[in-house]
Amino acid sequence: MFELFRLLFGYVRFCAYGGFAERFVNLCDLQKVKVRSLSFNEERLEGFVTARDYKKLRPVAKRSGMRLSCLSKHGLPFFLFRNRNRVGLAIGAAFFAVFMCIMSLFLWSVDTVGSERLSREEILSVAKSFGLREGAFIPKIDVHELSDSMITEMNGKLLWAAVNISGCRAVIEVRDYIQKPESKTYGEPCNIVADFDGLLLSLQVYNGTKANREGNGVKKGDLLISGSSGWGLQPRTVIGQTRDGQLMLSVVDGRQPGYSLGITIGELSDIFYRYGAYQACNLDGGSSAVMYYRGRIITHSSAANSERGRHIPDGWIVTEPKI
Repeated sequence: MFELFRLLFGYVRFCAYGGFAERFVNLCDLQKVKVRSLSFNEERLEGFVTARDYKKLRPVAKRSGMRLSCLSKHGLPFFLFRNRNRVGLAIGAAFFAVFMCIMSLFLWSVDTVGSERLSREEILSVAKSFGLREGAFIPKIDVHELSDSMITEMNGKLLWAAVNISGCRAVIEVRDYIQKPESKTYGEPCNIVADFDGLLLSLQVYNGTKANREGNGVKKGDLLISGSSGWGLQPRTVIGQTRDGQLMLSVVDGRQPGYSLGITIGELSDIFYRYGAYQACNLDGGSSAVMYYRGRIITHSSAANSERGRHIPDGWIVTEPKI
């Protein structure tokens, strides 16, 4: 960064000889002249200063009895001065700057990440049909609308999609939709118990209620999972996480006959598993279950004030990352 600064504002390599070198250095410090790469060779000082500071060195050299000599000049100001009479070069530089500014308004690279089931060509083909392609005019691209359109067009193949544009490069980040595996139905809910004595290393509950904890020792017949789906139909708020760290939030309305009675913990676990959740947690539901999205409330609270819900001291806030 410092090297770029020097080239932009120009710098001078100089030497000073004769007189008192120590006094020269002290006067430079007193005049706030920053000398870089200062060295003393064969009874003379050599170093670098900015083009502006070089003008201050002459009175310093005179007061210290030294002779000042310019060895070389570098940087943009000196380059422009040497070529001040070359009109073609100035026009070419201006044309190049304008050309680069115009070209920065177009996409030159489109890539995809995140999908294990869909090919890169398939995702890019859908994106191209909605205007996202190499050479597209960036100001006309609505990344939110484009993401929603891609999810709809893929017809259940994508769980989530986002388009991130950085400079002239666009990256389409997607997550595959995971189908819930088929499972046998045994009729009425039942409990799951230990078949033999042992140590419980892992317990993943997709339906019912966890009745034991990982790390506990169990005996044959101990209850592991209760067949109860959990606390009946209620408005609920749940947060979940996929194995790759993506977070999911869900709010389900309830306690409103004719509209929605709510959902059980077991039914919610089925939904989160279908969307790829690895773990999830049931948060405060009931009249606290409210979701606010893009400037408006999109749920119907069971609180007395259904438009706002009830006053609560905390909540979850999700914002877009700043790029």
